[in-house]
Amino acid sequence: MAEETKKPKRNNVFKQMKQLYDFTREDDPQVTWWVLGAFFIPFIVVILIGFILKLGWLSWIMTVILAVLLGLLAATFTLSRRSENVGYKRIEGQPGAAGAVLQSLSKRVYTFSEQPVWIDPRTKDMIWRGTSLYGVYLVVEGPQSRTRKAVENEKAKIRRVTQGSSIRIITIYTGNGDGETPISGLNKTLRKRYKNPLTPDELEHLNGRLSTLQKMNGLGMPQGIDPRAAQHMSRRAMRGR
Repeated sequence: MAEETKKPKRNNVFKQMKQLYDFTREDDPQVTWWVLGAFFIPFIVVILIGFILKLGWLSWIMTVILAVLLGLLAATFTLSRRSENVGYKRIEGQPGAAGAVLQSLSKRVYTFSEQPVWIDPRTKDMIWRGTSLYGVYLVVEGPQSRTRKAVENEKAKIRRVTQGSSIRIITIYTGNGDGETPISGLNKTLRKRYKNPLTPDELEHLNGRLSTLQKMNGLGMPQGIDPRAAQHMSRRAMRGR
């Protein structure tokens, strides 16, 4: 009975790091040297400082511990960034790739729905709408030549429910063309700061109006398109599992 009720062991940190490393190495063979360099550079620097200061034996112990911790921190950060880049490369060009990035953002800062507000059933172009204290975001998957009219329609809808305000509408086109943001740079672009942000109360009021707009318009999901499935797959890939 004791064996039957025994809880399954959780993955420890080192096992998770190994899984992340194996995932990254598949597409990034240089990750091993990057991680080793990230560990040894701060480790060696701290040890050299210890030699220069001619520390006592107790201080040396603390210095070595500090060097190891700094090395591990730098190596973990480097591995995470390289893994993130591999994840972005794997999902780039897939329908719903932008949605996967958007769903990984902090829910306390950004509000994006799980489904796009517009989809072209033929080309699978999509528009995702979200908010933050800096205004309303329209994140577009698809070239401007095909999505420009749809973007203008979404802007018109937003302006109808925000009449009398000066709420900013920020349009971001994802892709690798001129004036477009690659999937790997979408997170950074979204973190851009603007003047005159909204107050938390204003943002809550805005989200309420957009939620009402979404319920009124609905979203006819074309057959054969499930952006949530693409997001689920890509989020797993970006975590290295």
